[in-house]
Amino acid sequence: TRFTDAGAKGLMRATMLSEYTDGGKLFVSNLAQNEIWRLSKNWDKLTPKTKAKLAKIGVDEYIAKGMQEEFRLGNIKYLDNKKRAIAADWGTWSDKDLARRFSQVLFKESERILGSPNEMTSPLWADGQTAKLLLQFRSFSLAAHQQITSPLASDMRQGDLIAYQTIATALMMGVMTEVIKAAITGDDAWDRLDDYTEMDWAYAALDRSALMPLIMPVFNGMDTIGKGKLSKQMGRTPRGRPGRHAWDTALGPSYGLATDMFSLVSEIVSGDFDQRDLRTLRRLLPFNNLTLISRGVDALERGAADAFNVPAGGRSKQRKITQ
Repeated sequence: TRFTDAGAKGLMRATMLSEYTDGGKLFVSNLAQNEIWRLSKNWDKLTPKTKAKLAKIGVDEYIAKGMQEEFRLGNIKYLDNKKRAIAADWGTWSDKDLARRFSQVLFKESERILGSPNEMTSPLWADGQTAKLLLQFRSFSLAAHQQITSPLASDMRQGDLIAYQTIATALMMGVMTEVIKAAITGDDAWDRLDDYTEMDWAYAALDRSALMPLIMPVFNGMDTIGKGKLSKQMGRTPRGRPGRHAWDTALGPSYGLATDMFSLVSEIVSGDFDQRDLRTLRRLLPFNNLTLISRGVDALERGAADAFNVPAGGRSKQRKITQ
């Protein structure tokens, strides 16, 4: 566990994923901070329903009145002339308990808005890097279920209209994500959008929206292993193409690594090296999809295509390894 923890932290730093995540949570924390202040300064005018919603995230009269006092003391200041954004330096607040509680509220809000697997959102058996390695990125699905699906279901049972609006927005973003991913993937995926039925768009909205994080990954894995038979039974257009093997779909990408490497060696030795093998070789390169070095990897891919005499989308001529 210590080894995997150290490796995961090093990789997060090397890819700057930690900084990216921290920056996103800092951004949403500032948005939440300004919204809490906007409501807190008008606490006496708020409706009981609004106060109840604030209470759900930990904001009560003590925090609201306390922020008003810190503003009067000059420890909360506006950053612009239109008084839309504030700067709250908790270290200078006179009430240290207020600063502690307010920081906890912002931390919980940032975790709720930008979900990530941690001890609060994952089951005990799924905590730790060893469990994450075995789960193969499915810990994010567990966190999404705890942070998104369950709270939305609870709010819907209480008749909260914002929950229904959130679901509608998520489904709309799911459709947009399907279109963007098709555009990035290339001509084949983009052309398939013309054949999408209502069932295809409904499925894409559910799948890309992360509203069913425990169900959709399982279904997609079974569909890929079955080479799209489940999709055909539903009247859907199969998404993508079946992989060389089903290990990465069923168990995760790390389990398919050994099979990829074995397949590549076999294809190179036999001389039957094609464009698909070339893409697999690229995926095996460390950090191959990072923006800063992707052009260099593109050049390596073109060089490998020339070396193995692989035309675009074609197969190589039979070549002995000695050649």
